[in-house]
Amino acid sequence: MLWERLFRVLPQCAAVVCVAPYWADFLRARGVDNVRVIYNAFDMTGVERARAFDRTECRAEFGLSPDVIGVHAGKAVH
Repeated sequence: MLWERLFRVLPQCAAVVCVAPYWADFLRARGVDNVRVIYNAFDMTGVERARAFDRTECRAEFGLSPDVIGVHAGKAVH
């Protein structure tokens, strides 16, 4: 299951960023130590546009093999 695989990998990450203290506490309780909270808001228009992308084309563009799990959790905006 994806959650099980994710919780095995997250402790190995250099950093894990959450948008709320609730999620940071949730992850820390499950052994993820390097968690940071950065509050943000997002525009669903961009999310819907990204959902329309062809996954195979995106993987080819960024050189990602089919067995790599990619997670996009936002973008840095000032």
